[in-house]
Amino acid sequence: MSRQGVRMNPPPYDREHLAPLTSQAAIEERARLLIGRAARRQIWLFFLDDEDRQLPLLIPVQDPPPQPAEDDDLKFASLLAYVQEQTDARGFVAIIERFGGMALTPADSAWARMLTSAASLSPLSLHGILLSHARGVRWAAPDDYATARTRAADTA
Repeated sequence: MSRQGVRMNPPPYDREHLAPLTSQAAIEERARLLIGRAARRQIWLFFLDDEDRQLPLLIPVQDPPPQPAEDDDLKFASLLAYVQEQTDARGFVAIIERFGGMALTPADSAWARMLTSAASLSPLSLHGILLSHARGVRWAAPDDYATARTRAADTA
């Protein structure tokens, strides 16, 4: 179905009514509400202010390749720096969406490592990486995906 002529009405944004996302459970619940179960292959970024409140900006990266390219961390770090310059963002959450089971695949882990590296190269702090899969959303702990070195670790 074509989206031409379809008008999107974003929900109203009232910062004062948004609870700060200060725990893994709160972040996971917000990801569940925003993205839910996987429908396609995407990476989502949402942003938090200095009080960990979600900003009204949600960036989808549609149809990413199966594995990140070697310099994707630099590209994502540049995007994150731009968002920080243009908004009140101080942190972000990444959601890897792909249809399949809840276990992280090698590709999921590669993307998570790249996003972690991008965060370390950017002015924004990474508040979490989650996986949207066929049955829901789950937290991706660093121990689940941190098996390879990042660019930041290589330059430290």
